[in-house]
Order: sequence, then structure tokens, then C-alpha cells
Amino acid sequence: MDKNKEMPSSTDVLYSALINKSAMLSEAALSDHGLNDDVYHTYSRNPPTISQKALLIARLHELLIADGGKERVEAAVRDGRLRTLLGRNFLWVLPLFEAET
Repeated sequence: MDKNKEMPSSTDVLYSALINKSAMLSEAALSDHGLNDDVYHTYSRNPPTISQKALLIARLHELLIADGGKERVEAAVRDGRLRTLLGRNFLWVLPLFEAET
């Protein structure tokens, strides 16, 4: 691998999977965006229902397709404020970076 080439972020992987439909979601992408049940179990929280996950995926898709959306989601994940970006209907979401704070 070229040392000068950056590894794709978890948001890049999520974007590729949801928008381009060209990638499988990695554990990092699932964890960083609140879609990994193991994170919920680790922090003694109930994992989201199938309906909640569907709503979360739809909301992430909506954010990612907006102008500058991928960058906004990536910054929110990195800065531990994804729940804020998702909105008040997603306060139950537990992204890994927010669980660790």
C-alpha cells in the first residue's frame, strides 16, 4: 500500500456502501455510526430494534447525500457529536466515540 495514501475513514466506507452500493460495511463504520449491537451491549444499553436501525440508516443516507454531507458526517463522528447531527429523534444512538466519553 502507498504510504502517502490515506486509509478511507469509516464515513467513507459508509458512504460507499449506502450511496455507491460498492462496499460492505466494516466493523469500524458500524461502530462509529451507531449501528453495531456489540457497542450497545458493551455499555449495557439495549441495541436498536430493526425499525430503529432502518430509521438511522435512512437518516444517515439523507445526511450523506446533502451538499457537503459526507464531510459533515465525518466531522461529527470525529468530534463525538453524531447524535447532535442526527437530531432529537436519535438520542438513543450510541456511536463508539460518544460511548467512550
